[in-house]
Amino acid sequence: MRRVWPVLVLAALLLNAVAPAAYAQCAMCRASAEAMDEQQQQALDLAILILLVPTTSIFGGVIFWALRNRNRTRQELGGSKGNGAERPRRE
Repeated sequence: MRRVWPVLVLAALLLNAVAPAAYAQCAMCRASAEAMDEQQQQALDLAILILLVPTTSIFGGVIFWALRNRNRTRQELGGSKGNGAERPRRE
């Protein structure tokens, strides 16, 4: 698991660096945003951030909860980290 984090961070940085066009919205949204004055553009940027924060927080919380509780589920099933060979057989 410790090897995965550096790879994910590197991938996120690379995607962020090579995709500056991804900051633009669809053609209609971009055209309307360019037609706004400076104050309206700042309000739009703030609105996007306000909508982004709860979404990513919820997503991150669900992922954190799932990763934290994955071993608990394995223990409740009676197995360990193995391939399931430790489970009792049905007869």
